[in-house]
Amino acid sequence: MLLLLYAFVFGASSANFSYADVLSMVLGWVPTSLVTPFIECNAMQLIFLGFIFGIGLLKLEPLGHRLLDVFEDVNSILLLAAEWFTRLLPALVF
Repeated sequence: MLLLLYAFVFGASSANFSYADVLSMVLGWVPTSLVTPFIECNAMQLIFLGFIFGIGLLKLEPLGHRLLDVFEDVNSILLLAAEWFTRLLPALVF
């Protein structure tokens, strides 16, 4: 496991591979706070947060279904608002 912390370079080609670069990339996916991925629009950190949130919802079996229903209702409301906005957009432009 400690080999991941050191930079090992294999081969004599121009493309160098090091475990430290891979480890820093993977650790870059883990956000430092819950707000920064949304502010910086970091897609990998948002996917990581969604993955962790989804696992948490699966672990909360009875409460998870109620919370999932709330998110589905909010999604339906936001899709309806987006549909209304796109219908009114030509009137707002002209």
